[in-house]
Amino acid sequence: MTRRAKEQRQKRLAQRLAYETPEEIERRLQWRALLDTIDAAADAPDVAATETAKVRTLSAPDVLSWKSSHAIVAASGKFDLPVRVEYEDSEVSYEFHTKEMDIIFSIRFVDAATGLERFLIPPTRCASHESAVKGCHDVRGPGVLTLTWDNAFSWINQKELSYAVELHQNVPHLAPLVPANTARDTLQRELRLRQAAFDAKAGVLATLQASVDSRQAKILDLEQQLARLQTELATAVDEQSQATAELQGVARDVEVLDNELTALAWRTLPTPMVERILSFGAKADWKQWIAINKKWHGIVAGFKPAERD
Repeated sequence: MTRRAKEQRQKRLAQRLAYETPEEIERRLQWRALLDTIDAAADAPDVAATETAKVRTLSAPDVLSWKSSHAIVAASGKFDLPVRVEYEDSEVSYEFHTKEMDIIFSIRFVDAATGLERFLIPPTRCASHESAVKGCHDVRGPGVLTLTWDNAFSWINQKELSYAVELHQNVPHLAPLVPANTARDTLQRELRLRQAAFDAKAGVLATLQASVDSRQAKILDLEQQLARLQTELATAVDEQSQATAELQGVARDVEVLDNELTALAWRTLPTPMVERILSFGAKADWKQWIAINKKWHGIVAGFKPAERD
């Protein structure tokens, strides 16, 4: 696995675990315990043999230690000490010092179950040449601890390192072996329960899938109708704009023709009759009409009868 693929896998696992509900966490732990029980009994002896099985302890030691009094960290280099943690309830303690100059120290842990990496101690520059640096941290295994002494910042000087590291592990006792027939019964029962749950959930899934597909088809149809209506609306708005412009043009023509008809109609009347009609209005209005139509009044007054043959 490439480094990039590993980083992406760790990121996906972190995202999935970050959104786990308490119920999902509990289910995952119960599932792991069930599989451990079934797998542990896969090669178990028969019932008669298991009745005589005694509680045993693991042969792994409770305390592991690593020591060195003259480890060399090269210039621009680093020194890694990997520590394998087998059990959940563990503790790592450390003490180190350098002979003359400081150094960068860190502890990171990679979880064996999830592959996630985290720092117990982020990279920290320590004045370990002045006094010994020591500490202790709880570790929930299984996984791999890596203690790193980094001298990358020093291009010329190497560092002489003395360290002592101890891993304390509470080794659990092995429970009596589960009889093989009991394990088989448990396996068959869990298969039946899981199959029934699977069938029920599959039916619900099919129903929900059909409902989702139906709604999706309806959404697509409505989107198509909406697109057609939007096209029709745009066309109607454009036609309305054109009709309004045409209406305004015709209205202006009608207004001009109306004024022209009015002017021509007044000109069909004899001048005395026009004056008679206007005399019924207010005097100010009459003077206004005379002033407005003064030129036309003069033209009418100058009309001469047409000559006859």
